[in-house]
Amino acid sequence: MPSVRERIRDRFRALRHRNFRLFWNGQLISLVGTWMQSVGQGWLMHRLTDSPWMLGVLGFAQFLPVTALSLWAGVVVDRVDKRRLDAHHPDPGAPQAAVLRRAGAARHRRVRGCCWRWRSSSARSTPSTCRRASRS
Repeated sequence: MPSVRERIRDRFRALRHRNFRLFWNGQLISLVGTWMQSVGQGWLMHRLTDSPWMLGVLGFAQFLPVTALSLWAGVVVDRVDKRRLDAHHPDPGAPQAAVLRRAGAARHRRVRGCCWRWRSSSARSTPSTCRRASRS
């Protein structure tokens, strides 16, 4: 019977490869940033409206673009040169929401708009990230 150390080493054998470790750490940092941005948007919406309904609308605005656009984005990613695709991948939501908040111009419609743009960008980038990982 293998020891605990051997089982752990076998389970995480992909981490022996430097490129996979770099990819995994980058994804981890990116995902933590995404969570922070999502929580920040929800917090801002709650402070602006104090309404559970608007938090639900914000959640809908976060996940509808991903649900609606990811399949289409996967088809585009498979057909477009990945260097061209990666060059046109801005993430517009975070800087705009921060500027709106700092300027005191944050309103619930603007927060939803930033959220919609951010998640639409995410829907376009997720298939591209998966494609880079699988073809490296």
